[in-house]
Amino acid sequence: MSDIGVISGRYASIEELARLVDAAILALNTQKDPLNAPVLKELSMLLLDAGSRKPSNLRALRLATLLHDYPLKEIETVESLGRALVQNARDKSVKEGLDRIAALLEHERAQAADRLRYRP
Repeated sequence: MSDIGVISGRYASIEELARLVDAAILALNTQKDPLNAPVLKELSMLLLDAGSRKPSNLRALRLATLLHDYPLKEIETVESLGRALVQNARDKSVKEGLDRIAALLEHERAQAADRLRYRP
């Protein structure tokens, strides 16, 4: 696969994860009962899987790789953030954790876009 193919694939996978996180943040902020939001269930399962020792799918592995050693402040681990979403936690630390993941994904997406534009 060419460099552009690899970078395009990375950009697409980051974009997919970013959209999921953004949709989850929106659901947390706007829905009265966010536990019923399918996007929150999907994200919580992905976070739990990404936080496990051996993620079970490529999507969870990609997220785990991106978030490895990335500080989420009061939420200690990716797995605990996923657990908090499963338990319908809407406290400040959950929102901050999701905001930090969203910011990281946006940073990674911008880097991938720059690599696509400015390839040598």
